[in-house]
Amino acid sequence: MEYDAIIILPNNNEGNLPNEVGKIMCELGVDLYKRGLSDRIVTQGLHSNNLELSRNPITLAQALKNYAVSLGVPFNKILKEEHSVDTAGHPILLAKYFAIPRKWKKICVVTSGYHMVRVAYVFERVFGNKLKIDFINDNYLLEDNRKVKDQRDRISVFEKTFEGIKSGDIEEFYKRLYERHPLYKNR
Repeated sequence: MEYDAIIILPNNNEGNLPNEVGKIMCELGVDLYKRGLSDRIVTQGLHSNNLELSRNPITLAQALKNYAVSLGVPFNKILKEEHSVDTAGHPILLAKYFAIPRKWKKICVVTSGYHMVRVAYVFERVFGNKLKIDFINDNYLLEDNRKVKDQRDRISVFEKTFEGIKSGDIEEFYKRLYERHPLYKNR
């Protein structure tokens, strides 16, 4: 196996399944799984941080898992991380609950094209040199320069929240997430 896990990041869901972008990312992750690059998939996400979208009782991770199972991945080969609600939380909670306890060495993160710059930055900043990370994207909406610029602008918001934390200091990232991040601090 090339990867300890294939990580599929959420977009939004529509009922019990991911939306169009989420389905594309899930299909990419399932393709990697079926090609034998890992024997494990991790789906991520509690609910969207968009209030209107978060009313769905099915978590983003569960919607991705439902779709992956419908594409032929055995139910028991998919782990769910259902605590994160945004890009900052995805790597921190993945590290805390899965990667560090299981001593993973290499993962592949599947995301959307426009989200790639921020996802790569945040994952590499959180994990530091604790594990090797490959990134795969769907190139979906990559040509939408406004979305790409928005993602770049959000990196500065991440840095303000986690200022002073050294890359790879998972415990400090986890602590700060619940102390200062507005989507987590009241949980």
